[in-house]
Amino acid sequence: MSFVIQCECGQQMTVEDQHAGQSAMCVNCRRTIQIPERPAVPGEVVMVRPSPGGVPSPPVPTGPGAAGGGWMKPHRAGLVLTLGILGLVFSCCCCGGIFFGLPALILGINDMNEMKAGRMDPAGYSMTMTGAVCAGISLALSLFGSLWTPFLGIRGGIPLNEGGFHWPF
Repeated sequence: MSFVIQCECGQQMTVEDQHAGQSAMCVNCRRTIQIPERPAVPGEVVMVRPSPGGVPSPPVPTGPGAAGGGWMKPHRAGLVLTLGILGLVFSCCCCGGIFFGLPALILGINDMNEMKAGRMDPAGYSMTMTGAVCAGISLALSLFGSLWTPFLGIRGGIPLNEGGFHWPF
């Protein structure tokens, strides 16, 4: 058998007889309540109050769209992955990989930290990680290309001097 209790926040919950006398968490306000004994009158709604002096419990992480959820920030895995891939594609240009790769790496690292802390939807963790890795590779390729291009004396594949290759020092 079961009976209905109502928290002071207004949320009604159905409780099985076996849980009478135990503590539970209100599904709405997330505060701890004490479940009373079965009411004497069948069908009566028993009012319960949160435990005195109790601090509201932290909300249980639920993803967007879940029943009663949606309080987490949505993930930006698609954006991070797109920027990371664009960084790889444009890493042949010295600035392209930096312009796309650096924001992807910063967003990816921040988003993964938010997911680990429980403030962002963790469903996009693997895509965010993939985008951050692509961004790191694109930054490395861009920096390597921008540092070595002047030393090789090449601008767009055309030698800078007519006499062939010369070291700049």
